[in-house]
Amino acid sequence: MSVTVHGDGELQRGTRPGSWPARCCAANSPTPRSSSRSASDSIPRHIIVKVFRVVAPGDNPDVTVQAALAAADPGLVPDPIGSLRGTWPTPGEGLVTGHLAAAQVFVPGVRDAWRVAVEVCRAGDDFTRTAEVLGRTTARIHRSLADRFGVTPATGEAKKAVMRSVRSRFVMAVGEVPALAEHAPAVEAAMARLGAFDWPDLQRVHGDFHLGQVLYLDPEHVLVIDFEGEPLRPLSERTAPDLALRDVAGMLRSFDYVAGTVEAALPDSDRRAWARECQRAFLDGYHSVAGTGPTDIPVTQALELDKALYEVVYEARNRPSWLPIPHRAVDRLIATLQRPVEPPPPPTPAPPPHVRSAMTPVQTQAMVADESAITAFLEARHSQPHDLLGHHLGPVGLTVTAYRPLARTVRARLHDGTVLDLPHVRGGIWSGTTDVVNESQDYRLLVDYGDGVEHEQDDPYRFVPTLGEMDRFLINEGRHEELWKVLGAHVRHYDGPLG
Repeated sequence: MSVTVHGDGELQRGTRPGSWPARCCAANSPTPRSSSRSASDSIPRHIIVKVFRVVAPGDNPDVTVQAALAAADPGLVPDPIGSLRGTWPTPGEGLVTGHLAAAQVFVPGVRDAWRVAVEVCRAGDDFTRTAEVLGRTTARIHRSLADRFGVTPATGEAKKAVMRSVRSRFVMAVGEVPALAEHAPAVEAAMARLGAFDWPDLQRVHGDFHLGQVLYLDPEHVLVIDFEGEPLRPLSERTAPDLALRDVAGMLRSFDYVAGTVEAALPDSDRRAWARECQRAFLDGYHSVAGTGPTDIPVTQALELDKALYEVVYEARNRPSWLPIPHRAVDRLIATLQRPVEPPPPPTPAPPPHVRSAMTPVQTQAMVADESAITAFLEARHSQPHDLLGHHLGPVGLTVTAYRPLARTVRARLHDGTVLDLPHVRGGIWSGTTDVVNESQDYRLLVDYGDGVEHEQDDPYRFVPTLGEMDRFLINEGRHEELWKVLGAHVRHYDGPLG
């Protein structure tokens, strides 16, 4: 296959891509200086590239959704770098254009949450804190997607579609496991009750949400990946509005599968209580951000049943030894759906924040992950110094990085009076990360050059670039429609020297 890659990352017409084998790669190369460089030379920093196995005309949600989330609420997903688009001929439709690959920042030293959860469950340890964090993260994702892509009322047809799915999957499940037929009256009664409820609005969702789609950084921080949905489904279905609670149901089933996986490996163990505690913590975290509608609980249970019935069919046909996991869930969910709907309990109030004196210096950690970025900066090769210097709010807290090559000590005093001690990394780069502060603030540097005096200084990298991440993304995509507003010379007004 031959393709042509230009410096802006736009993939122009070559031979038809067809279905490529999925592969990921990490790379570290300088930013391209001309359009004559090859694709591998155009990678600006440590990234991971996802090549879509199945391509389709139009915008792949793994590109558009992740970019929207990164712009709306940083820290939910890995930062996107860009994407590749291609043009190829199709029978009867002529030339079509679509995404072929997406690139995002590579997060080193992390594992997916599924592997971590299995290890924790196997050891019998607690995972509820991470489950609660994941619940809050999921709600923030849904809130940002609703703001960006809008919502659609759940009409009668939308409700009928969900109930048809449950009924259809129940029939298929009975075909594989005839013993489930005894639940037919209960399933029908539960669907009739659900049809009379008012349902939440429909919106863009993840679409294939489980623990394997989550990167585990530490117990307090996770990142969500893979918004492509089921690749074999048509793109129009993957981008259609759906119930956000479907993602919630998928994650609840994932916790149940962790427990079932451990029980299969340790036949004498019982991890059902572990799964219930994680599910409860996840729901508490989710509803603490999203709120709880009057019918959220029964609708979630119906969607969880829909997922479990699908799993029954899959396991019966492919992994019969795993069939007890979803079979047990179907029995439990059908019994639950027959109970009267009770109002949800109020969310558990958060504990009062720890009171800390702003005058007490905060010790930070040097957590600059990309050492090559420091090398490039010190060698005057870094094309985006704002990506390294200044203040950045990420999933592990606030990071302040400054360049003071002659300093003996460097500290940063934030707008609220908090003082951060910045460790020296190398070559005059001082950088500190702390989770004590969870918002970006104005700051000044307190620099001691060995004369025993802390000199208060402004940091020019405190001012954020006027060309934002979304502008850069759209320019790389070739889809920015107001270039004259972001390029060229413009007068900017600031309240003071700190921005």
